[in-house]
Amino acid sequence: MKLWAWVLGALSIMAVSFWLIVRTDASPIPLAVFVIGCAVGSVGAFWMMYVAMQQEKRPWPMIWLFAFVPFSCLWYYFERVRPRRGRSSRGAVRVR
Repeated sequence: MKLWAWVLGALSIMAVSFWLIVRTDASPIPLAVFVIGCAVGSVGAFWMMYVAMQQEKRPWPMIWLFAFVPFSCLWYYFERVRPRRGRSSRGAVRVR
């Protein structure tokens, strides 16, 4: 996917989150969606850090990315982890 699509997706997720926070009469369903979205962002960031430490040759740029860009774990999964699944069945694959 193109970078602009990832940026647009992250901004839309943040906009929906902002809308749910500002809205005072939130019903339980949007509130549950907000909580699930926050959980995915938080757990995904730690998952991204773990996988980057295991499989990346230079993990620090990815760690800085997850620390400062919300939902960067989605980009990392679809652009870095998912394409390398079919390459090797043994051991970790080093990405340069």
